[in-house]
Amino acid sequence: MHKVLIVDDEYLMRKALRIVISEMEGFQIVGEAESGLEALKLSEELSPDLVFMDIKIPTINGLEVSRKIKQKYPKTSIIVLTAHSYFQYAQTAIQIGVDEYLLKPCSFDRIREILNEYKENHVEKRSYSAELIKHLTEKDFSKTYEKIHKIGGLIFKQTGNPDLIYRELKEILTDSLDVISCMDQAYRDSYEKKFRISEMICKDVVLAEFWMFDLVDEVFKQRSIQNHPQLIKVFTYLEDHMKKEVSLQSAANYSELSLSYLSRLFKKEFGINFTNYVSLKKVRKSKKLLKESDIGIADAAFEFGYNESSYFCKVFKGIEGITPTQYRENLRK
Repeated sequence: MHKVLIVDDEYLMRKALRIVISEMEGFQIVGEAESGLEALKLSEELSPDLVFMDIKIPTINGLEVSRKIKQKYPKTSIIVLTAHSYFQYAQTAIQIGVDEYLLKPCSFDRIREILNEYKENHVEKRSYSAELIKHLTEKDFSKTYEKIHKIGGLIFKQTGNPDLIYRELKEILTDSLDVISCMDQAYRDSYEKKFRISEMICKDVVLAEFWMFDLVDEVFKQRSIQNHPQLIKVFTYLEDHMKKEVSLQSAANYSELSLSYLSRLFKKEFGINFTNYVSLKKVRKSKKLLKESDIGIADAAFEFGYNESSYFCKVFKGIEGITPTQYRENLRK
């Protein structure tokens, strides 16, 4: 689905564009702005693929807004709309790199043509967020974990531009939070703050993968809690005992649930058994520790409740495909 932002201070024009675009398959209007400042804010928050931009708008004119958007997100398509046929406007628009320059009143048939042309030229557009959300909605934690590493590598391979990486991660954050039901604005704001995308995350693929793991882990947990509130105690227990040996039996005892019931519940919500989930969590945390410190492998194993480093290495390799030592060596390359 291609995301569209409409920027025009005339209500009737926005309404007309809304009607035409909404009729087109494959496009979704994600926002409307009446001023330049609002347009810049929404382009950051919503990451639109296309922007219909009026020139004469309050605060910052449409050409300057287009320039700023193109500088930061060169792949965003901008269709400029104006009631003034000034040569200078058209010349500036060309220099900025806008994709279309239309005079008002513009033909709605021409707008449909532009949208169809865009769709034909962007059929190969890949949504990394959609790939991740697919497994989130299917409640498959293990496949989601595997997808994180793949997506992280693809995003950073595609571009070294931190602004474009931020945009991809922002889309992942927005779409992931949409998976959690009953998400009011205050609730959402708290998660936006908790999972703030820092400059460092946009420059380091490993940190970006850690960020994605924590995000999807939270989505899985919150969604399962909404379905089964008794799981709150289970997750509290896990966070408090992640550096100790954890078993299904100990979690069941703490949460006052029967062993079989907790096992079924966990499999239903996460698509994997309890023990595998704990292993994934511990390996993810140990990877962060290995990256951020010079701690020895044996000490790292002990840090997460493994009394034998050989068993820790076996679990680590079973999940990551490489040993902890190889993982650390790869980080230094």
